[in-house]
Amino acid sequence: MSKAIVAVDRGVRLSGYYATDIINVSYIDDVVESVVRLLRLIQTGLSPVGYFQIPASDYVNVQTLLSDIGHILNKSAKTSLPMRASVLRQSDIPTLDTLIGFSPSTSLFEGLEQVVDWYISYKNMMKEGIK
Repeated sequence: MSKAIVAVDRGVRLSGYYATDIINVSYIDDVVESVVRLLRLIQTGLSPVGYFQIPASDYVNVQTLLSDIGHILNKSAKTSLPMRASVLRQSDIPTLDTLIGFSPSTSLFEGLEQVVDWYISYKNMMKEGIK
């Protein structure tokens, strides 16, 4: 999401994606909660071996994501990306939700608003300098 936020904020086109690509997203607090739960599980002596992915809380196509970011930033987003058949990039890696008893649930728009708010605050802080 951060690449998309920066692209919309700067008024440039997001590169490397097609408008119809479908991406899975989770709000960062949900990702952190998943990692903390996994660390607590490891502290109990259980040692999960292998690769796991954190399940997505939402799926969205790139064009919709850019439009939503533009709406939150009150800027027009360059959504004229190339088109292709919708592609959902998924892997066969098992998810952590059954192992840790938690699945991300923050909605895309709610998480996006919070990330954009953080981005604006961070950008302003860097512009003004730390006081």
